[in-house]
Amino acid sequence: MEVVSSTEYLHTVNDEGRHYTVSLLEKKCSCGRFQIDELPCPHAWAVLKRKFLMPEDFCSDYYKPKFVVMTYEVLVYPLPDRKEWNIPAHVADEVVLPPKWKRPPGRPKKKRISPSLNCCRRKINIRVAYVDWNDIISVLVEMLHVEISSQSDLY
Repeated sequence: MEVVSSTEYLHTVNDEGRHYTVSLLEKKCSCGRFQIDELPCPHAWAVLKRKFLMPEDFCSDYYKPKFVVMTYEVLVYPLPDRKEWNIPAHVADEVVLPPKWKRPPGRPKKKRISPSLNCCRRKINIRVAYVDWNDIISVLVEMLHVEISSQSDLY
């Protein structure tokens, strides 16, 4: 992988013709794996290797040995044998059936919207106000007067 530095923290990695942008400051890569896994992706590894940086500084704390040990500090009680469970009668008598039909696998198909339906069109309300020309001219004169007086203060 070829690494090209843009700034101190922003790098472009060329991986077999594809270009990926790695930001070490934000811990992001354009492939998306760096920010999702919170572990350096192969592109980030290439940048870290080139800059002689420690990869541990760019990993999430959850993957560090100290935090892994902390997850197992809490005492976990296993469930007793299923025969010893105390299940209320109204829960034990309840029957849950599977769905009556299967949903087809894959992505749902797009539904066409008929152009004759008015429910999907946005209605725009335009209100027209009738204004006298004298009112418009008086507002413009006021704006001009304010602009001229503010400019005269500058000189």
